Amino acid sequence: MKINPYLRRLTIMVAVTLFGVWAAPSPPATASVGYDAFARGKRQTFYETDNISSGERTGTFNPSSQLLAAGTRDAMRIAWEGRYGVGSSPYGTLGTDGQPVGTLKRWTRAPNNELRFVVENALAWWHSTGRPLGGSCSLPCSGVPSEQEITDAQATGDAAIWEAWWATQPGFTEALPQHVSRVDKPYGPFTEFVTFWSRNMFFFNDLGTPPPPPPPVTCDSCCPACPPPPAPAPSCGPVPPFVRKTIDKGNRLTSKRAWTAVQAWFATCPVS
Repeated sequence: MKINPYLRRLTIMVAVTLFGVWAAPSPPATASVGYDAFARGKRQTFYETDNISSGERTGTFNPSSQLLAAGTRDAMRIAWEGRYGVGSSPYGTLGTDGQPVGTLKRWTRAPNNELRFVVENALAWWHSTGRPLGGSCSLPCSGVPSEQEITDAQATGDAAIWEAWWATQPGFTEALPQHVSRVDKPYGPFTEFVTFWSRNMFFFNDLGTPPPPPPPVTCDSCCPACPPPPAPAPSCGPVPPFVRKTIDKGNRLTSKRAWTAVQAWFATCPVS
């Protein structure tokens, strides 16, 4: 049977189209965790330049200015300073010696420059736990923060990001100390300032002899856990003759004064 050439061409076109749809890769994930500092209420940046008398400077956080991954040094500096503030760029203008002048020294309210990985890990951890980060991704989030997201968190001092992650790492909280073996420390927990982290760290020294357990608590000793001893019975002494005489007479009192005296005695020393 002879096949119509038109139908043959149509069949081939349909087959190629279906194969292309089946073989087309899914859109690549964008390097992002959906972090948006502005949506999280961050409006200022905090930094220090390499000028000797810089001190902490503040800038206005402008998310509409996007960082440039490439370009001239001046263009990259303008984009950076437009986002984080004047003088915040690592691409400062070049001096007569060819070195950048007035460049960023550090973000003052974030981990030091050598601890940038802390912010990166913290953002990735937040994304992995499903916690909201204020933004979203136009393509599927890769779970790896972009350089701009990391810098945004550093520049704005979004400490909640890394503090929450630090709480899951040994040594950063009292509830989760870092176990060590130190000959210069007694057995048990201790704290120590660590320059690298610029903070007090929590440790537990496993080296040494644990202290003996405290003696068992008994109710013979004075302690809040034991019930108070019973109050001693009141010491009434001998029954006064006028009280005994009144009792013997069947409480027949002859005067109001005698009745008042007996009442007072019975109030403190009841007699059955």
